[in-house]
Amino acid sequence: KVTRRLVGKDRSVVREVAGMEGAWRFPDKRGLRTIVLDMAVVSDGFPTLRRDDLRAIADWVDKQGFLKLAISDEPGVYNLAFLANEPDLDEWRELGVFSLEFSAMPYTYDDTISTDTLALVPDVASTWVSTESIPLYPVVELTPTGGDLTGFRLDVGEFSLTYNELL
Repeated sequence: KVTRRLVGKDRSVVREVAGMEGAWRFPDKRGLRTIVLDMAVVSDGFPTLRRDDLRAIADWVDKQGFLKLAISDEPGVYNLAFLANEPDLDEWRELGVFSLEFSAMPYTYDDTISTDTLALVPDVASTWVSTESIPLYPVVELTPTGGDLTGFRLDVGEFSLTYNELL
């Protein structure tokens, strides 16, 4: 059984102001979301085989960084997540029952990489617009064709990167 929040935690700040209807809201990007997996392990024997199986799961989830968490009801995507609790085990004979609570990034990641190609003309501004509905972190690869690239300027929102060297 999987229980998950639809979106990440709202990190916006809301301030009520005396004499004002409602409040001021200062929006922020989404925070972590919670994914809970209710699990059961049925082993071929007990106590040793059951304990070995449960230790293998503990070894899998007890990591310092993010895990790539793929859940079977969402094929083609995965979550970057880490274990958010210390699960209690309910064990009896060959059976071990427990819940794993993960804190995950607010959105899932696709298993496939999409690629867009944009042919640029020197000294002419070109625009690429993402078709994704959520913010993403693109990888920009520049490949000069028919000569050398002597520099470029890349503008993303309010940020600008200028490179004035031979590529």
